[in-house]
Amino acid sequence: MIITVKSVVEFVLILCVGGLGLAGSVTGLQMVDEVNAKLPTKEQFNGLGWYPAKTQRLHREYRRLFPSGRLLWRQGILAVAALLCVLVIVGLMEGVVPVVFLGGAGGLILWFTFSSTDF
Repeated sequence: MIITVKSVVEFVLILCVGGLGLAGSVTGLQMVDEVNAKLPTKEQFNGLGWYPAKTQRLHREYRRLFPSGRLLWRQGILAVAALLCVLVIVGLMEGVVPVVFLGGAGGLILWFTFSSTDF
């Protein structure tokens, strides 16, 4: 097996995606802890079983309880950075066309996840 600069860059970017994902998850758990500290027991979030509607409810509650809070913003930046790393990896491996489709789909998902509008 020959190690090339391209393969090293791809490997480093894969590690970055993992690190960014982990940092985003930790940020999300911090957000849950902060929101739960201010919500009544019946309305608190369980740390397991996440789905889009639950995530949007957490984001909505975080914005309401912490209008100047930075955790949601930080999580969004980490998600965008991870997507960009994935797009560079795909671009290096497959070319431009998959990057356009994956970038569009990923961008829409991130927009729906982090936009302040409820759908």
